[in-house]
Formats: sequence, structure tokens, C-alpha cells
Amino acid sequence: MAEVPDLTTDGQNWMTYRIKLLQVAADEKLDKYLDGTATRPINATKDEVKTWQRQDAMAKWLITCTVPDSILVRLGLQAISENNAHYFFTELSNLFEESTAT
Repeated sequence: MAEVPDLTTDGQNWMTYRIKLLQVAADEKLDKYLDGTATRPINATKDEVKTWQRQDAMAKWLITCTVPDSILVRLGLQAISENNAHYFFTELSNLFEESTAT
């Protein structure tokens, strides 16, 4: 598995980080959890729900392990833990795509 670089505290490497994160996620078949196309199953078996939860947790882990604690706190630790990987990735994108666009 390729490595995802750590995101810098100031987000200066956001674009490189994002590209590499999405590539690793695709390699691990987790990209759909980040882009939101893998939605939580409805009317599914317990095994299907558990599989989704496990994959979503793995996608969140890819981000959590490479983002500084200060950014996790800024995004809200409770919000991150209570929401899916897509929410987490979207919030992170919103934070740095706005600041790198200027």
C-alpha cells in the first residue's frame, strides 16, 4: 500500500495530500466511502451493515492517522466520531480548499 503523507498543520500540502489520500483509498477500495457513493445500507442484513461500518471506519482511519491533532480538534472530535468518512473528508476539504483557493 502506498503511503499517505501527513497533512501539514497549515494545509500547504493539501492538494498533494488529497490526491495521494484518494489514490490510496482507491487502491484499498475505500474511495467510495470518502466521496459519499458508499452510503450506509438501509434494509440490510446485520452483516452488510457491519461490513459498511468496518469499511467506513477504515476510510476515516486513513485520514485520522495523517491529520494533525490540532486539525482534528478544529473540525470537532465528536462530530468526526459521530459521522461517516464522507462527512469527515468533506469538512476537511472545505477547510483547506477555501484557504488554498485564495
